[in-house]
Amino acid sequence: MLAPDTMVAEPTEVTGIGLRGATFKALLDPETNFTLFEPVPVTEDIKERAGPRVLLAKVRPNEDVSIAIEDICSGQGIGRANVYGIGSLNGVRFTNGARVESYATEILIHEGSVESPHGQPRTYLQIDGVDMDGQIFSGRAVHGDNPVCITFESVIEELDEP
Repeated sequence: MLAPDTMVAEPTEVTGIGLRGATFKALLDPETNFTLFEPVPVTEDIKERAGPRVLLAKVRPNEDVSIAIEDICSGQGIGRANVYGIGSLNGVRFTNGARVESYATEILIHEGSVESPHGQPRTYLQIDGVDMDGQIFSGRAVHGDNPVCITFESVIEELDEP
């Protein structure tokens, strides 16, 4: 949604995550030649952290979104996290066997998490999406078989270990 151009038809309650030290900024991407969101630091004097650690990340084309999120978490020492995100995939594969063949399928993570039951991060993504023909679908994404089309922006919110 483009905030200045969006009108809400009725009162709606929303929740979100606010960040003080970073943001996504629309910048020209030389690999794709598209203007894409890039995570960038915001110069602000932050004396102390309030709340959980939150990372902004961009997953590049042809990387599996689940594995990329796990690699980020592993590299940052994150064992448990909530994952939020939006982006495009090269089709979609669901755990129930359903498939979306449309390239540039736009996806929203409806519910995402990272758990580390055996010491290695494992991503679970419940997604909603729309294909190039406007068909809407939902389901759990297959791990390791959902490559990014152009870009996938994600927010990873670290959770305390159980």
